[in-house]
Amino acid sequence: MRFLRNTISVALLISLHPGCTQRAADAGGSHRADADGYRQITSNGGAYRVRYRPRPQPIPMNAPFALDVEIEPISKDAGRAGGAERSDVMLNVDADMPEHGHGMNTKPIITRTGPGRFTVGGLLFHMPGYWEVYLDITRDNRTERAQFDVTLE
Repeated sequence: MRFLRNTISVALLISLHPGCTQRAADAGGSHRADADGYRQITSNGGAYRVRYRPRPQPIPMNAPFALDVEIEPISKDAGRAGGAERSDVMLNVDADMPEHGHGMNTKPIITRTGPGRFTVGGLLFHMPGYWEVYLDITRDNRTERAQFDVTLE
């Protein structure tokens, strides 16, 4: 049984895009970039739709890069997902190499560029391997995480 589970996991990993890949928990998102270079994921609790675009693309190893991030609250009442809900979200960003037990050597610099829009600079992946990027969205003292994976070769 363990062998079968590990075989299925390896097959799933092989089938994913080798650049910015997506965790199974982000099944509601898309790891393919749109015409503007954005990828879309849904936060883990389902409250936010997050679009992100790395600059430059692909993400370089041992060189600075940035993320453009757009956050939209997902509401049962579609009319409520407007500017007021976007303007009061806050964003915190971090990244980690869980297989190595460490994160980045730099601290992200987050700049609000509009309602629900941010530029995150100062990101740097200093070594190859599997990275997880965490986008923690806070609104009304409640934080929800969206995350995506990057594998650098």
